[in-house]
Amino acid sequence: MAYQREQLIKNFKPEPYFELNVEILANQQKFEAKLDPYQRFKDESGLIIGLMDIHAG
Repeated sequence: MAYQREQLIKNFKPEPYFELNVEILANQQKFEAKLDPYQRFKDESGLIIGLMDIHAG
């Protein structure tokens, strides 16, 4: 089992991803919000489609 885990770590290849962070101004106060921190998108079109799904749902 430890060997399998070691092989997964050894063969891991990071992939770029997109997250959505926004800066919001409300009542003269600024804060940052993040769309579901565990939701990541492989490219910009995936991000846009994900946002459209959220808006439609």
